[in-house]
This record gives sequence, C-alpha cells and structure tokens, in this order.
Amino acid sequence: MKPKAKVIGCLSVFGGWFVVAAPAIASALLCDQAARQAAADYGVPLVQMLAIGRVETGRLHEGRLQPWPWTIHQAGQGHWFASGQQALDFAQAGLELGDDWQDLGCFQINLHWHGGSFDSLADMIDPQRNADYAARLLAELHARYGSW
Repeated sequence: MKPKAKVIGCLSVFGGWFVVAAPAIASALLCDQAARQAAADYGVPLVQMLAIGRVETGRLHEGRLQPWPWTIHQAGQGHWFASGQQALDFAQAGLELGDDWQDLGCFQINLHWHGGSFDSLADMIDPQRNADYAARLLAELHARYGSW
C-alpha cells in the first residue's frame, strides 16, 4: 500500500483492528466502530453507546468531540494516552500501587467492580471488548428496569 499525504496504516495492538487513516483519527474511530458492533450484538440503541463514549472519554479533535480509546480515569483525573500500550502501562502501574479504582477504555469500565469479568487489563482496555461489556451490561439493566 502506497501512503498518501497524511494517510497511513495503523494497527492496534489490542483488537486486531486495521484502519487506514491518520493515527489520531484511527484511534478515535476505534470506539465508534466498537460501539456500532456491540450495539448491534446486544440490542442497545446505537445513540446510547455513542453518547456514552463521548461523555466518558470525549476530547476535541479537529473541532469535533470524539471518544478516545486510550483513556484512564484514576484518582479523580482523566488521562488520555497516545497509544493503548501507554494506557495499559499506566493502569498496570496504578494497580501495582494498589489502586484498582480506575475506569478504563472507551466506555470507562471500572476495574474494581468489573475487572473480574476480563482476563487481563489488556482485554479490559481493548475497544471491542470494552464496548461489548458495556453493551451487555446496559442490555441487562434494560431487561431488569425496562428503560434505557
């Protein structure tokens, strides 16, 4: 593949995603792509999934609010990292210090309450696994309470 101006291949180390776009745009798209798939798989309204991603991890990119997959909320502060590996390293360092009160990934899944549902931190921050868990949880809550 011959690169064009500002267009390159970007491969996420977590989800096996391949997106042709500038790196920041490619990362921003991961949350929305994962939201679309998870919403369809679990019957959750897409508008809900997209809104949650933006509220939980949104940041301005080229004048638009975009979700960011490499986001960690820890000790009352949000942290947006350039890569999944940087976010994973930060989460692991916090965990080694005894801080499991961290929200990870596109949908800010809390490590303390939900970490046991994942095999690893890498799985938890993976955009598709993060979205799947969020959508599954929302679908369960909808079934229990009857409202989105």
